[in-house]
Formats: sequence, C-alpha cells, structure tokens
Amino acid sequence: SQDIEREEVTKKKLKEACRRILEMKYDAGLASNKPVATAGLVEALNTPEAVKLNNDLYANAITVVRNKGVLPLMPNELSKIAYLEVGIDDGSYFTDTLTKYYSRLDKFSISKKPEAAEADSIRKLLQPYNRVLVGYHSTDLRPQFSYGIDSTCLTLIHELTRNKQVMIDFFGLPYGIMQLDIDAFEAVIVSYDNSPEAQVQ
Repeated sequence: SQDIEREEVTKKKLKEACRRILEMKYDAGLASNKPVATAGLVEALNTPEAVKLNNDLYANAITVVRNKGVLPLMPNELSKIAYLEVGIDDGSYFTDTLTKYYSRLDKFSISKKPEAAEADSIRKLLQPYNRVLVGYHSTDLRPQFSYGIDSTCLTLIHELTRNKQVMIDFFGLPYGIMQLDIDAFEAVIVSYDNSPEAQVQ
C-alpha cells in the first residue's frame, strides 16, 4: 500500500498486526470452525411455545393511536364498509382474517406506487361507501423512502377522509403515520410489521 511505500507503516509492523489478528482468531476457535448443523433447525426454533409467544407479542404490540368510537367493528356493520388494501397481495393474511369474521366484506386493492389512472379508478369504486377501512401494507423501514408511504396513495387516502369515515391500519414502523393527518381519521391503528403473524391479529 501507499503507507508502506511512504514507510509510514513498516512491513514488520504490518506482519505483527496480522500475526496478532490470526492469534486471536485461533484463540476463538476459528481455525477449527465447524459448520452449524441445520437439520431440524427450523422445527427446533419454532416450537409450539415459541409460536404462541410470537403471536402473543404481536397481539399485544398492536396500538390504537386514535379511535372515535368506531372500534371494535361489529360484523353487521362490515357490509357497509369497503376494505382498501394498499400493496396488492401484500395484505392477503389480513384480508383472509377479515373475511373469516365478515363474509360480506367488499375488498379493493391498489398497488404500492399507483399511476394516476389506478388511483382515479379506486376513487370511483369507493364512491358508494360511507366508511372505508385501509390496510397500508407496502411499508418500508427506511426513512429516506418515507417509510414506504407513496404520495399518490397518501393523497387518495386523505381525499377519502373529506367525505367518508376512514379507518387505517398501518403495517409498519409508527414513524410512517407522521405523514398522515391523524385527526382526519375515525381510527388509526399501528401493527408495526407486515408479517403474517401481525396481519392475523
């Protein structure tokens, strides 16, 4: 390297540093490292007790940020409510769970980054409904990507709140809901994660 060529670091010092690192690796047992046996690993990690604990953690983590007296939803009310899934097929577990309890649920889906024509189509389809439940599934962990919130979807959802009662379940980090006008919603729920375990709660 240039440091060696400039004699800022001698070859002898470099060799000593390398030797120390190799000795530490040897002391840590890395010289005789054996691969971990993976046979049966998934089953060992996902015991019935572990699965139950995981589901309990998800169920208890769900946070109702806002509720203007609309939650819990009653089955006989759901026939009048549209469900809008943001992120096509991203929320299939949530949809399946809803339909187990509410057989007359009217479901609509919009892609996570819709074109204007797709958003316009959803606007028209939702016109007959007074109440809309939004499942925001296409979230992201990174703030530089607005936590997965798309501006077209955000505009559409806020427009719906002007003449409809809108409830939203955000399946991502709670920082994402800071982009929402929380006061405009009848209910705001944060489920923190879009995993199947979070969606079925």
